[in-house]
Amino acid sequence: MTPSTADIPLPVQETLAAPAGLDLHVERLHSPGDLDRVRDAWDGFVEDSGSDIYFTVDWLQAWWAHYGRGRTFEALIVRDGDRIVGALPFAVQRLWAGPVPVRLARFAGADSTFAVLTPAIAEGFEEPVLRAALDRLLGDAGCHAVSLWPLSGDTPAAAAAERVAADRFHLVRSDSTGPHMLFRLPESFEDYLAGINRYSRRDYRRSLRQLDERCEITRRTVSGDDAVSYLDRFIALHTAHWQAEGKLGHFGDWPASEDFTRDLIARMAATGRARFYEIAGDVSPQDFPLETQP
Repeated sequence: MTPSTADIPLPVQETLAAPAGLDLHVERLHSPGDLDRVRDAWDGFVEDSGSDIYFTVDWLQAWWAHYGRGRTFEALIVRDGDRIVGALPFAVQRLWAGPVPVRLARFAGADSTFAVLTPAIAEGFEEPVLRAALDRLLGDAGCHAVSLWPLSGDTPAAAAAERVAADRFHLVRSDSTGPHMLFRLPESFEDYLAGINRYSRRDYRRSLRQLDERCEITRRTVSGDDAVSYLDRFIALHTAHWQAEGKLGHFGDWPASEDFTRDLIARMAATGRARFYEIAGDVSPQDFPLETQP
């Protein structure tokens, strides 16, 4: 599966009727603060639709505070009657195509901290929701182009965007930029163990037993206010690991990433969504000499 790019500019003149039986209408939110009044409904839909953390209210508000300068905020809630079928946040900025200024809308929440995106759209509504969103962005919002990038290969939104563009808009580019990996996690760790072969399960349990016998291992979950202060330890461990490899690590590579992450953790800790899982022990290299496994 590959991330896809869809850049969709100026609408052409012909119109396309909405599918029969739909009563779609679009609500525009003009600032990240407007998300507060729809927080529960927005976040609930993002989770139920199988979308990403990058589209949750806390993430969007933290991201905008650190990366939103020079842009305008356009979040669209698409409803079919009273039911939410799309929640799409965009950042609009002016770019230059030679001497020509272009107002470009891109998904908010991802361009400075790279991610592969699954837009929050109800299953089966991809085409009508994207059509309604593009109509609004290229109409009332005054955008000249919309970029849906980078889309996960697991979402039908990329193909739907191409079909919508073929019907009503001009598609500038749609391409694949490389592979990405998708891990589907079981509901619990016990389910994971039950799904691997018995030899791997045996090796895991033996290694865990040896670890507990040789070292004093502690395990804890850090959440709430403690998660905010624990971030310092996480950053130090992360940075030390990558410096040993001769690299900067995430907090050295990405602009403003430490400040952004601190803000994000503080926001999410308040609702119990920020947690650190720590496994610690008095481990030394002598405790685990290299062994040849059969």
